Amino acid sequence: MRRRPAKAKTVTLDASLADIAAVRDRLVSALELPEWTGRNLDALWDALSTDAKGPIRIVWKDHTLAAKILGPTYRRLVVLFRDLAAARRDVTFTLE
Repeated sequence: MRRRPAKAKTVTLDASLADIAAVRDRLVSALELPEWTGRNLDALWDALSTDAKGPIRIVWKDHTLAAKILGPTYRRLVVLFRDLAAARRDVTFTLE
């Protein structure tokens, strides 16, 4: 008997997230990551690449506005999420 693929947990990011701490809080809540997950890119990578149970779908809505609000942090987060999707076959990342 074939097992059905697990339904992906969807994390929706948007322009209301004004800093990396807000992005981290959204990820921790949606993916049930440890509360001790740090508020920097290295800590996010560690938690997402090892502690997050997949499948995971990360969708960033209003990404153009988010880029303006977050500045360089936005670009670094996008790279992190793209690298995560490349490293884990059970993770997808989409800009909307």
